[in-house]
Amino acid sequence: MKKILVPIDGSECSKLAIEKAKEIAKAFKSEVILLHVIDMPSFKVILNPGLASVTGSGAVGPVPPAALASMEESRESIQETAEKILESAKAQCIVLGDKVSTVLLEGRPADMIIEFIDANKDIDLVVMGSHGMTGFRRFFIGSVTYKVALSIDRPILIVR
Repeated sequence: MKKILVPIDGSECSKLAIEKAKEIAKAFKSEVILLHVIDMPSFKVILNPGLASVTGSGAVGPVPPAALASMEESRESIQETAEKILESAKAQCIVLGDKVSTVLLEGRPADMIIEFIDANKDIDLVVMGSHGMTGFRRFFIGSVTYKVALSIDRPILIVR
């Protein structure tokens, strides 16, 4: 087992997934890839010059400059939070030394995780938390984990 992918979102379950991946990586001398996906599809549309957005009245029109500035500040804040999540996760894996890397993507989390796995055929195992930041349900796994588990052709370890 050479590469382990750990999609993370900063939740307790993703921290547990990191711990399990770290255990496995130490045993097999594997590389660990920590992946975080920023879920901001609306920002891509609104902040893209030339595109229209829906206004508060429901009419389609250009986004006012003040609203764009506020959205850009929010986007930067979300970006900073994502980077902190990755930094914290990498620090959690300090014992693995240089065998840990981080990847930050934007889009729909399940879709981006699946695309990343499909594009990286050398990933041998995916380790995911059963639930993300949206909460914990006793008998069901989260929708992102569920969609990934059903869509990939690699072994997946779901941690809770």
